[in-house]
Amino acid sequence: MKKGRFGFCAVALRVSAVVLFSGFSSGLLGQTARFAVNSNNASVINDSATKLYWQRCIYPYSYSTTATPAGCQKNSTFPGGVSMAWSSAASYCTQYNKNGITWRVPTIQELKSIVDRSQFAPAMNTLFDPGQASSGTGIPDFFWSTTSYAQNTNNAWTVNFYYGYSYYTSSKSNPAYLRCVSSNSQ
Repeated sequence: MKKGRFGFCAVALRVSAVVLFSGFSSGLLGQTARFAVNSNNASVINDSATKLYWQRCIYPYSYSTTATPAGCQKNSTFPGGVSMAWSSAASYCTQYNKNGITWRVPTIQELKSIVDRSQFAPAMNTLFDPGQASSGTGIPDFFWSTTSYAQNTNNAWTVNFYYGYSYYTSSKSNPAYLRCVSSNSQ
């Protein structure tokens, strides 16, 4: 059998595609196995890859094991809607600080680490409660990070968990959603 240069290219492309698919496939398995509900606190998700601890529910929800059905329930002690300006995010997270555990707004790298592009609407592991959009229907999209946009520090980086991409917002005063993170053992 005579091989021409195009035949060789076709074989190389097929091999490449298999390698890419193989890497993608193993990445999906890793996403599923790396997250677990914390054994001491059902409102916390452990991330074994980054060693971070995430709130299972978004602001202003709290996880309840006694509700029927168990899940995220709106916390009446936090007034207002389900989204907030960037300047309010840090003070919200610190309200959960107790017993040496410190909660904070995640960096953009931390927030991007929980994106699961094998999922869509929301692009995250199913252990995380996606929350509910401000309109009362749909999936929340943009979530705050502490990372300011270098070219304009009035803007901050966000992750859109509907699609799984990161963006810088037009302004830190725009409303966005929040999921706090902790580096402390739970």
